[in-house]
Amino acid sequence: MEKETHSWKLELIEPYVQPRTLEIIRCCTANTERQDKVVWPWTTNGAYSVKSGYRRIHSQCSYRIHATVSASHSIPKEVWGGGLQCKYVKINFDGAWKKDSHLAGLGVVARDAIGSFCGGLATPFHRNLPLVIEAAAGLCASKFALNHNFTDIILETDSKILMEGVRGGGKNGVWAIQPLMDEFKKIYVCFRSVLWSWVPRKLNRAAHKAAAIGIRAEQLESWDVRPPPSLVGVLLSDGLPCPLGRFS
Repeated sequence: MEKETHSWKLELIEPYVQPRTLEIIRCCTANTERQDKVVWPWTTNGAYSVKSGYRRIHSQCSYRIHATVSASHSIPKEVWGGGLQCKYVKINFDGAWKKDSHLAGLGVVARDAIGSFCGGLATPFHRNLPLVIEAAAGLCASKFALNHNFTDIILETDSKILMEGVRGGGKNGVWAIQPLMDEFKKIYVCFRSVLWSWVPRKLNRAAHKAAAIGIRAEQLESWDVRPPPSLVGVLLSDGLPCPLGRFS
């Protein structure tokens, strides 16, 4: 198991098991302290309704069009503006996935109170449920902050559903990520202050780029001082100061 992402190394068994078995294994690692709960997976709150049952049957009989992940666009430089309080480090995170596959990536980008790059990472992830990928990216960002001894952090995401899960403590229907939310709570006690912030996708471009790097990565890539060339361009277009000595 990958401890950073709470995901199984499925590539070791993928040639030998059925696809349905892989789907089951991809479920979040359970928390043994929490009792099992029966859920209806086609509603946000996990409860069955006649309407949801009808929609489920109808969806199986209809052609469905799947939207691809849209690419990030150029964004204004104020994405890194609106200064932070001196004690805070803002950590943007995002998840990205490849259509029609189980390949995904998690990305994390951190900056200090004056907007300077102060670390980041990209790591592959093997799960195809978007909300789980976003939550795993948030957990990865929290562990990144913990490993770098940050005490006061702002976790910034472009996922409204994840934000609702954080604010509602899992009672608002995000049952699919409840095991990861439990892990969040365990890590929070290690910080002096943890704040959450939501931004539109166009203002989370650097983290999304890092997540895209994670899709292609063979293993976790961490940047403490200098980001990779493909990420430097995004950071500079955002107006975010970052070291360039690696390329001079």
